[in-house]
Order: sequence, then structure tokens, then C-alpha cells
Amino acid sequence: DYEAIYGTLLARFGEVMVPPPIFIESIRYSINRGIPAIGLDAPEDEFGDKYSQEFTTRNMIGYILRKRRIMKKSFTEDTPEDFVLSWKKEMDRNHGNRRMDDFRLETILNTMSSTLSESGLKSICHNC
Repeated sequence: DYEAIYGTLLARFGEVMVPPPIFIESIRYSINRGIPAIGLDAPEDEFGDKYSQEFTTRNMIGYILRKRRIMKKSFTEDTPEDFVLSWKKEMDRNHGNRRMDDFRLETILNTMSSTLSESGLKSICHNC
């Protein structure tokens, strides 16, 4: 539900595609050049376990109630970047949501770091 609200609000700045085109292009680029595409996000079971730990009943109630408020909220940002930051700030008011975002970012950074370390590369940019 939040994704639909987010997409609808973001669409005032232009077309919104799901999944974002960068995901599709990344895979296409990887396939065309024979470069492995590595998932950086937490595995589904690990994410689910963390979600169960972080989203207490109180967090879930807040998450549901916030949906009503956020649909009524007037986002007045002038750029998509400002809107995204404002949306994140609003979503992070729910502590469970904020901790899940922190977990995802930490997982992505750790996966990138370990992948680079294991491969002996110093950059994630191919042919840079």
C-alpha cells in the first residue's frame, strides 16, 4: 500500500516505473557483458527474521495508522529528490521502519564490501 501511495505521489514529477528501469538495465548490462550480477540486499529469510524482531504490535499499529495520515498529508516539495527525502523522513517516524531501512543499508554495504574484498577489486565500476 505504501509503495502505491509513494508511486502515485512521485508521479507528479514524471513517469514512475516498477521495477525502476535502472534494475532492468543493470541486469541487461550484466548479461550483455558476461559480468555477474550480485544481489546486495538481505536474503528474504534474513529480512523476514529481522522484520519479525523489529515490528512490534505497536509499530504495526503505528504503521497502519500512519497510512491514513500520509494519504492526507500535503507534500509540497518542488523536486523529486526533495519529495523522496520528505517521504523518508515521514516513514522514519515509525521506529520499526527506520530500523529496517538501517538494516537494509548495512546489509548492502557489508555485501558490497565483502564482494569487493573477495574479488580483489577496489571498485564496483567495471572498466573504469
